[in-house]
Amino acid sequence: MFLANMGHELRTPLNAILGCAELLREEATAAGLGQLLPDIQTVDRSGRHLVAVIEDILDLARLEAGVPQLRREPVALAPLAEEMEAAVRPQLRNRPLRWRLALEPGLGDITTDATKLRQILLNLLSNAIKFTARGEIELAVRVAHEGDREFIAFRVADTGIGIAADKLSLLFRDFSQVHDARHSYGGTGLGLAISRRFARLLGGDILVDSELGHGSRFTLLLPRGPQGMS
Repeated sequence: MFLANMGHELRTPLNAILGCAELLREEATAAGLGQLLPDIQTVDRSGRHLVAVIEDILDLARLEAGVPQLRREPVALAPLAEEMEAAVRPQLRNRPLRWRLALEPGLGDITTDATKLRQILLNLLSNAIKFTARGEIELAVRVAHEGDREFIAFRVADTGIGIAADKLSLLFRDFSQVHDARHSYGGTGLGLAISRRFARLLGGDILVDSELGHGSRFTLLLPRGPQGMS
């Protein structure tokens, strides 16, 4: 209750700050004051970072309290993947990164919680972009089978800094940071932990394969139907 109330109290002024930053950007652009845009962008970027931190902490609190409610619905996979592409395009802008979307033909639908699925994918994609200075980011979606069960595999691959083998076991721990503290990548260390908990609530899991200096591959496996959901 405390976290929920504090989250509301913090988000209200933050949303006002973000709204004012957007107005300032428009006014500065219209007035030809391009020299002010970098400072306005800093305000906007910092405000959005704080909103993301608050959301992570609230998600963790809901999970710890057993509060999350899952809403099952059919989700068309190809449009979802294209939506993810559109969502991360701004993060790729002005960076030496290639984007690749690989969809198996005839993917159809998945029955799951659409909001949680989007949140997991955006977290995995944002991490891939954050830890990749140059090279390629790929989202691949295909059908997988385990016995008589059918799964959808969402693989997010990058050519970034990778993760040392002895750090892989720390990836999904709350507040864990596995990269060198001398490099400031930001974040709460909650994104992957929350994403895996959501994946397991949805009846699936997140698997990782990575090598230091050679990129990472995170695979979200979810059942095609509503198995494991409540």
